[in-house]
Amino acid sequence: MEEVSSGTKKNGRKGQMFLIAMVFILIGFFTVRSIIDIYDVFEEKRTQDIKIEDLQLRNIMKEYGYAAGIATMQPDANRSAQDYLFNLSSFIRNTRDARILYAIAYANGSTGKYSVTVGNFLDENINGTVSGTNSVPASQQFIITDRKNVTYEFNFTANGTVELNITYTTGSIDTKELLNVTVQDPGLFIEILSDVTLGGSDIKLRSKEIYNRTWRVP
Repeated sequence: MEEVSSGTKKNGRKGQMFLIAMVFILIGFFTVRSIIDIYDVFEEKRTQDIKIEDLQLRNIMKEYGYAAGIATMQPDANRSAQDYLFNLSSFIRNTRDARILYAIAYANGSTGKYSVTVGNFLDENINGTVSGTNSVPASQQFIITDRKNVTYEFNFTANGTVELNITYTTGSIDTKELLNVTVQDPGLFIEILSDVTLGGSDIKLRSKEIYNRTWRVP
């Protein structure tokens, strides 16, 4: 019988261990590659989701601009703007995971008055203050429940620009908005702030825009 030397046995064991090690390396390589591929697919889907949400948010902001523009063509621009923005915000909240706050400042130079409407569609109650320069009263405090709006009327003491401050609190976060209201007899002026946040499982996009227009009393 032919004897196998101990050196040959050791070499055989080394060869087997090398093959086993190569198998584990290959398994690890393909496992890591699969994880990377899954991650790439996830990131690609997330990128596409963000693009879709961004496009939808842009379209929503355009709708607020359209609603504001159409309102100024109506006999009662202020009342029309209040109705249009309330109905638009209600529709968006009913169909999307959205949080919305809007404000309407309307001035009639021939009456010496301007009004401020704040609409709350933030899915929580808010409290805050509306204040303006050259205005009587100087400020008004408000508490608005979700899906509601409030309107306050002010007298202005001089033609020009009213610096209108709207401050409100949601949870523990304080927010301040500034609108410049043009008051000029016999002109009409409207300024609309729309602040919209679209949410998803892990995506949140926010946009804020201001629309304004000045025109003459018919």
